[in-house]
Amino acid sequence: MYSIKNENLNITASIAYDKYVTSYTSVSSSFCECVGPFEGAHSPNCHTQIIQISREIENCFRKTRNYVIDLKILESVYSLSFQYHYNIPLIQHFPNLSCLTLENTKFKLDSLNYLFKGLSVLEYLELNNICVLSYSSYSHHTIDLQFPTSVKSLNINSGVTISPQSEDLSSYVDILTNGTRYLHFRPQHMPKLKKIVYANKAGSFDATITGFYNLNPQLIYLGFSANALTTDLLNHISISSSLQKLAIIHYKNLIAIPLDSNLPILHSIVELEIELSSDYSIQTFERLIQAAPNICHLHIHLYMLSFDVYHNLSKKIEPVAQIFKNLKTLSITSHSLLCDFSLEIPSFPNLEYLNLLNARLHKVNLVEYEKYSAIKCIYLGFNHPYYRSNIEFGSFKEKFPNWKINNFHKSLKCYKINN
Repeated sequence: MYSIKNENLNITASIAYDKYVTSYTSVSSSFCECVGPFEGAHSPNCHTQIIQISREIENCFRKTRNYVIDLKILESVYSLSFQYHYNIPLIQHFPNLSCLTLENTKFKLDSLNYLFKGLSVLEYLELNNICVLSYSSYSHHTIDLQFPTSVKSLNINSGVTISPQSEDLSSYVDILTNGTRYLHFRPQHMPKLKKIVYANKAGSFDATITGFYNLNPQLIYLGFSANALTTDLLNHISISSSLQKLAIIHYKNLIAIPLDSNLPILHSIVELEIELSSDYSIQTFERLIQAAPNICHLHIHLYMLSFDVYHNLSKKIEPVAQIFKNLKTLSITSHSLLCDFSLEIPSFPNLEYLNLLNARLHKVNLVEYEKYSAIKCIYLGFNHPYYRSNIEFGSFKEKFPNWKINNFHKSLKCYKINN
C-alpha cells in the first residue's frame, strides 16, 4: 500500500503485485537478485515483471511525480522479500520527496544505500520495523547504512538485520516481537541532522547513540529506548550546549541497565519526554528529573501501570514541582483505558500550559486548576468524544468569566483572556 501526499494534492494508490507473479515462462532470471527460502515462489521472468511494474508506476504518477513531497510505503508484515524490487523504482520516480516513511519493508543493504544516495532533498526519514538483508556470519553485526545527508529528522523504530539466505527471513516479524535481533548500524555525520530517534526492543546500543551524538553536535532532539540509556551516554549529553530535548521510550519487558544514583547535570535539556510503563521506568524518571533542573516542558506518557502505581503517581510527580522551578508546560498522555484520570497535579509556580491527552477525563475538575496563578491555557484531548461530553465545565465558566472555552469534537481548549 502506498500513501502519497503533497501540499495541494492527496493521492492514495494501491498497486497489486500478484497479477505479475502468477505467470511462469521460460525466460532467463539472471537479473533477479531474489535468493533464499522464497526463491521458489518467484516467477522465472522476475526481471520482466520488475520492468512491467516500473512502467505501471510511471504511467500512474506521470502527471503528479514532481508535486509529490510525502511518500509512505507500508508492506504487509508477511509479504515476500522480493517486494523491494518494486518499492525502489517507485521511490525513485518522485524527485522532490522531502518526507519518506518505510514500514515493515525489506531491502537489501546495497539497494537501500543506492536508493538513499539519490534522495538529495529528503528532510524527514522514518523507518518502522524495517528488515535489512545483509550477508554476514552473525546476526548482530554492524551494517554500513548510508542515510541521505540532507535529512534533518531521522526516526528509526525497531528493525533487524538478516541474511537473504537465512531461514529467519520468513519469521522476521516474530524476531522483532521477541527481541532476539536488532538493527545495528554505523554512526555517521549528517550535517543537517537536528533530530534523531532510535528505538529497539533488544540489545544495548548506547555506543551507537553516543556515536551519532558525537558526530552531530548540532543535534537539538535526541530520542532512544531505555536500553540505550546509560550513565556514560548521559555524561556525553551533559557537556552539550545545543541539545534541548530528550525523549526516553520504554517497551514492555524491556531489559535495561539501571542508572547510577548520581547522574551528571544535563544543563542544556529544557524538554523531557518519558514513558512510564513499569517500576523501572518510574525509577528512571525519578533520577532523570534530579539531573535536569532546567526543564521547561515535561511530557509524561502513562501506559499499563499497576492500579496502585497509577493512583499514587502524584506522589512521584510531586518532587518535580520542587525541582523544575522554570516549568512552563506540563503534558500528560494516558494510553490506558483501565483507570480514570484523577491525578492530583502539584502546584507549579510558573506553570502556564497544561495538556491532558487521550485520557478518561470525566473526573477532571477544571476549577482546581485555576489556583495556579500563572496558568494561561488548559488543553484536554480525548480518544473518544464521549469523554468530552462528561466534562462539567459550566460552573467553571460561571466562576471564572475571564476564561474562554473552545469546544471541539475530541477536545476542549480553555484559555485565560487578558484583561
